[in-house]
Amino acid sequence: MNRLTFCLALFGISLVWLCSVISAGVIPLAKEDAGELQIAKQDDLDPPVVKFDQGKEIEKHDQEKLSDEKGGEDDGGGGAGEGDDKEGDDDEKDEEKEEGDEEGEGKEEGEEEEEEEESSLYESMDPEKERDGKLRFEAEPPKHWDGVRLERNGNINGDIEQELFLGPDHDEFESIPEEVGKEKLMEVFKLVDLDGDARLTMDELIEWITLKTKEHFQEAVQSSKTVFPKVDTDGDGKLTWDEYTLQFLKQRGYSKKKIEKFKEGKQVLQEHDEEDNAIYRDRWETADENEDNALDSEEFISFMHPEHSERMLNIVVDEILHELDQNGDKRLTLTEFVSVPISREEDLAKMEKEDEWIRGRKEEFETRIDVNHDGVADLHELKAYMDPRNKQHAESEARHLMGVADDNQDGMLSPQEVLGNYFVFIGSKVYNYARNVHDEF
Repeated sequence: MNRLTFCLALFGISLVWLCSVISAGVIPLAKEDAGELQIAKQDDLDPPVVKFDQGKEIEKHDQEKLSDEKGGEDDGGGGAGEGDDKEGDDDEKDEEKEEGDEEGEGKEEGEEEEEEEESSLYESMDPEKERDGKLRFEAEPPKHWDGVRLERNGNINGDIEQELFLGPDHDEFESIPEEVGKEKLMEVFKLVDLDGDARLTMDELIEWITLKTKEHFQEAVQSSKTVFPKVDTDGDGKLTWDEYTLQFLKQRGYSKKKIEKFKEGKQVLQEHDEEDNAIYRDRWETADENEDNALDSEEFISFMHPEHSERMLNIVVDEILHELDQNGDKRLTLTEFVSVPISREEDLAKMEKEDEWIRGRKEEFETRIDVNHDGVADLHELKAYMDPRNKQHAESEARHLMGVADDNQDGMLSPQEVLGNYFVFIGSKVYNYARNVHDEF
């Protein structure tokens, strides 16, 4: 009897326990948790994207859902005490997060107010952009001088023949098929051939090259006049150095805050930016002909394209000397021009035999720069060499083209001879590859 009573009591207790478990939802919760955890894992792999009004997109997990699931597990398996502790920790974290968000919002509001105060100053200075993000204009002087034999960095202009023969349109020939290029070259041939006898003489070449040089100048003038009103932000017809410096630094990628710090003397520029800024400052002061501490539209042309201004040629020469003059004596020797250290001048003859680039630089120096052949290029010779309007350049280039393309040596160029030397006249990346690579090195 006692044994039967004990068994019935045990069965009753088990039944009560089972009912309480089912009513509490513990068993379904385990299945539900498993399913939801699987969904959470899928969410980890492919999180939803939340779009904001500003157009930015960020990835965000459903943290509240995961937090509820975690809390359910704690309540079911860890007891009420652990669940309460977890909720308390979450509340503290939420409060800390809210405080941090408030501080962040306050900081952002302060920064926005500061930017709003400066917006009128900077909005008008933003460079206009094409759809592909490229600037429509350059406030910085070009580093390449069209129609000039030497680059600003001291390298020989590898496209000088094409620039002088084809003028401002020379770039178009590199992007068209050779068959089309030859047709266009024959159209140019007819323009050069003034007497229409299907032969190009030295005089016709010289006159044509002189005309193309003038076109480079006209293009430079037009480009500068287009840029000027865009950098003259107050529209008073005068461009101050502060106005220009602001645009220069913006194009170099400096933020508004860094530019303001630079103006206050608290921001140091990158080394190459500092160097260019100093060079442009010297050029600016020379271009300011009336010394009113501002440039008008005509003076701005001299600043942007000093190679086309008689008064600015000294600045052009100074910038070349800055790159090549090793001992600072304002002259260039052959050793300096070929960029060989003065200490290794005795090795120049050996280097010349082994290096085609050095031979080319030596020929340029001896035939075009050192006119009196005394082994040194002084300021007068360098100024004449860098002046694209110097008639000697047109004559020299005409002789060069004639010497290269006049296959039958009759002193004239026929259509067949010009087409046979197609890449000499229109340029080719392959044709100039070795020279360009060495110059970059």
